[in-house]
Amino acid sequence: AQDIDGNGRCDLAVGYTDGSIIYFANYGGTTTTTGMWAGYSWQVYIIDQLESEVIDIAGGKVLI
Repeated sequence: AQDIDGNGRCDLAVGYTDGSIIYFANYGGTTTTTGMWAGYSWQVYIIDQLESEVIDIAGGKVLI
């Protein structure tokens, strides 16, 4: 987890066994006022669909 989009909040890039790479962007702006994620929301983006399992993912590389 790191701030990928530069808004000061940690985002997630996740690699799955089916080869997909999904980016979860954490941004503020929801109307939720209670609970753990009050005031936050997530945008989800499919970055890629590889032909192999994603073993490791980091800011600068993907190991398949």
